[in-house]
Amino acid sequence: MQRTLTGLSTALLLWALPAHGSDPVAAETLFRAGREAADRREWSRACDLFAESNRLDPAPGTLLNLGECSENTGKVASAWRYFLMASDQLGMDPRAEIARERVAALERRMPRLTLRLPKNGPRLEMVLRDGTELGPTSLGTSFPVDPGPHAIRVRFEGFAERVYELTVAESQQATLVLEPGMPAAPVVAAAAPAAAPPVRASGAPTGSSRATIGWFVGGLGAASIGVGAITGVLTLQRRNTYLANCTDGLCNETGMNAASQGRALSTVSTVTFITGLAAMGAGAWLILSSPSPSAEARPGAAVSLHVGSTPLGGLGAACTGSF
Repeated sequence: MQRTLTGLSTALLLWALPAHGSDPVAAETLFRAGREAADRREWSRACDLFAESNRLDPAPGTLLNLGECSENTGKVASAWRYFLMASDQLGMDPRAEIARERVAALERRMPRLTLRLPKNGPRLEMVLRDGTELGPTSLGTSFPVDPGPHAIRVRFEGFAERVYELTVAESQQATLVLEPGMPAAPVVAAAAPAAAPPVRASGAPTGSSRATIGWFVGGLGAASIGVGAITGVLTLQRRNTYLANCTDGLCNETGMNAASQGRALSTVSTVTFITGLAAMGAGAWLILSSPSPSAEARPGAAVSLHVGSTPLGGLGAACTGSF
């Protein structure tokens, strides 16, 4: 949207008084080049020239020009900030009234973004908004942002980094709930290689008692897998609720609660499922490696677990083996 300030172009050239800086001459040259680019409506080029001029020799007149070109490139939050800074520095200068009028007009168009943490979530380690790190006290506050795309990077303790990409429009009041990414991959011990048939020593369990222990351990494993399956179904239900109540990471209260419950259920499902598989593998090994009257030994049983991430933020497991 290309809009100019009435009578501002000429006034800025007359009133832009250089302040003390590292290179006032270069700053004045860049300022004049910026005005020429602005007269040609080359707003992006003009903004670059004004920004460099202000860096070399800060001046309220340059800030007014930065506000003008920023507004014409659609960066209303940046324009609002430049006009606000200029009005504070101009004092009783007649240009201060122009700056205040632009501040008031831009406030009605300026979008705002609020970043929130989930209820009862893990400890926050880092959050970046468009590359700028925000402290914990910044969360929950509505901040002005320029219209257009924004990238939010967040990392929680025990979880992988997650990136949100969202686009806000003029005057929009947007809220983003920062949820954790995928759980950090757990360290799973490699399964022990198949052992040779043990040499029975005095006091060692007999083949019969060893098989009994194997059936008992395997039964506990089967029960644990059942628990994991049930909590896995409940996790999927919470995921469906989360998807129905969240759009582009923006959730209502129901969606936030479903996400929190889903993480807890996912953890329970993962732990019980892996524990059950391990117990069943151990039980199978005890049963099949116990001596029988018809054979002195049976081949050992090898069990391996494969663990990976699931879309809801939990873990999945698969068991393979040979006997």
